[in-house]
Amino acid sequence: MFFILAAFTKQSIIAYVGGCFVACLFTNRRLAFKLFMFMLIPSAIILCAEIVATNGEFWFHHVTANKNSYSIQEALSNVAVYVVMLYYIIFVMSVGFVYAQIKDYVQKRRDDCKNSMGKNISPNFLLSCCWILSFVMIFSIGKIGANTNYYLEFFALVSIIVSIQIAKMINEISLWRVVLIAIIFCSILLGYYYNPQPPEKDKVYTESMLHDISSASGEIISEDMVLLTRAGRYIYFQPYIMKQLLIQGIWDQSPVVQAIKSKKVARIILKNDINSLPERDSPQILNRFTPEVVEAIRENYKLKTQSEKIFIYEPK
Repeated sequence: MFFILAAFTKQSIIAYVGGCFVACLFTNRRLAFKLFMFMLIPSAIILCAEIVATNGEFWFHHVTANKNSYSIQEALSNVAVYVVMLYYIIFVMSVGFVYAQIKDYVQKRRDDCKNSMGKNISPNFLLSCCWILSFVMIFSIGKIGANTNYYLEFFALVSIIVSIQIAKMINEISLWRVVLIAIIFCSILLGYYYNPQPPEKDKVYTESMLHDISSASGEIISEDMVLLTRAGRYIYFQPYIMKQLLIQGIWDQSPVVQAIKSKKVARIILKNDINSLPERDSPQILNRFTPEVVEAIRENYKLKTQSEKIFIYEPK
């Protein structure tokens, strides 16, 4: 039941289901086939029922509205920061665990061990298969609209694996293991509590930006909702959601386009420099805004200030 529920949530959770299937495939193919069929048939029935019951809205919200552009550079950048740099010790420990389990499985197959294709699946081998697929899935963070919550399932798995390793160390206690456990806990605590602030010019949200947005007279259109709330402004226009409503034909964009053309919008906050994109119809901007809105911004607004990932425009 939980596997079927996972099939109707975000793609990062599917990694657990896929990991179980792969583990079964390598150890008990009959069980893998049963898992596949028990997943496929109920999921197909539920999918069809949801599509019929919602007149196609279910398919639109889960498939059509998620066909966004993908940036491998963005994915690699996020993985480097949140996985490799911030939690590098537990990440490296989990890599060592997975490597040891895969090596052990390969050795058993090579030695033609009777249990290598038996009916029992090693829990550690199962965790390793889930880890591999979950690690692959975190690269979906490069999709437009994805956020760091896509790492939650992966780090939950990493935490379980590291806990297993620490428990094993405690059971086989020795001085070097005590030192290693102490280093692990200290590094995790430092990762939470030691967060050096970058120079003002390198911050994503600078103090001058927050002051400018909070004191601006008029409405503000922003791709970054966090910036608006930190500046104490309410959300006037959510670009991505409104773009989807326009596609469905249930929203009229003309008031917003007219407000931009008449320069009634005090600030427009984007995550890309609209004037330096390689293509005028670049998906980096058109995933959230319509061509009419983009053209209105280009014609009537100029870049006021910027940080590493934020570009703020004001009327010309």
